[in-house]
Amino acid sequence: MSMELLAAHLTRAHNPHGGDFGHNSSLGTRARQWASALRLRRSRIGAIRLTLVHDEVVEMLDDQQDAAIVLHRLDVSSLPMASIMAPNDLRWLAFERLLEQPPAHLSHDTEDDCVAIVDVSDVGVIGNVTSLCEQHPHAIFAASDACGVGGTRGVKAWMRSQASRANFSLATTPWLRRQLTQRSSVPVVFNCGIAGGRRGVFAPFVRAMASLIRQHYAREEAVAWRLVDMLIFNELVLRRLADTEEALQQPREALRWNHSVVTGWPLGPVNLPMWASFCGQEPQHEASCANPTREKADECVRRLMLRMAPDFYFVHKVPYLQHPLPTRAWTRGYR
Repeated sequence: MSMELLAAHLTRAHNPHGGDFGHNSSLGTRARQWASALRLRRSRIGAIRLTLVHDEVVEMLDDQQDAAIVLHRLDVSSLPMASIMAPNDLRWLAFERLLEQPPAHLSHDTEDDCVAIVDVSDVGVIGNVTSLCEQHPHAIFAASDACGVGGTRGVKAWMRSQASRANFSLATTPWLRRQLTQRSSVPVVFNCGIAGGRRGVFAPFVRAMASLIRQHYAREEAVAWRLVDMLIFNELVLRRLADTEEALQQPREALRWNHSVVTGWPLGPVNLPMWASFCGQEPQHEASCANPTREKADECVRRLMLRMAPDFYFVHKVPYLQHPLPTRAWTRGYR
């Protein structure tokens, strides 16, 4: 089973959101950082190659870097509605094309191969994702963003606000509407910064994402450049968890965790706590960190995350673990 990472660096489309699609890092710099990180961690993460879809003119990487990363230039104007689509959403159309019309270096892929999509600006790979595909051959991997309860960084409030700004109709997404407006048995919000699975399972999911994004932008009342990928991603993941809207009212054990969806902290191994937010379920600190001073708090959490890291596969928005710091981030021999 091979392992392929996909990511996008699109900067030519209008972008009010930043992140992977801002001009805060050149494509060449970002590619070299990822190549360095993938080579450095190879003993832990296995042979992984990153295909970075982009819309820039960039110098070629040297042979050593090419072994870990492939730059795939795409004519973004050839994608439907590219002129009005936020690059965060546009990338899903690019991924759809990449999986359905693969370039030569991907043409060997089979239905059983492992594929994952990541945000290259704030995600790092810290485990052998192929083993995750082997353990859960029928599941979609969907990162956890925050707990689906009140008081956890306002993620649900942000998503409701985003739906309003984009004129996104929650009436067409019943699972998401219930998750955002009612007490739900699903205890996390999902984040599309990390998604994946075996190709035969994940490729149809990517097609569904691209299709629903196109449908949204085709609506007359849609607002140009207002991203909706997080909204659609959560709807599709929730659909996989339950066949009917009523099923989401059942106890958590009735949902098809691990069969249809594998997520991150606190319900699964996909990613460590995003932003190092433990959702009220923080594991026991060592004695010296039981009641840390403000100065010691960050260091205590850092040590805790490093101890937890071997049981997870990705890290998201945790600066001292993610890819732009491939050497100094991994202290005490942990690489």
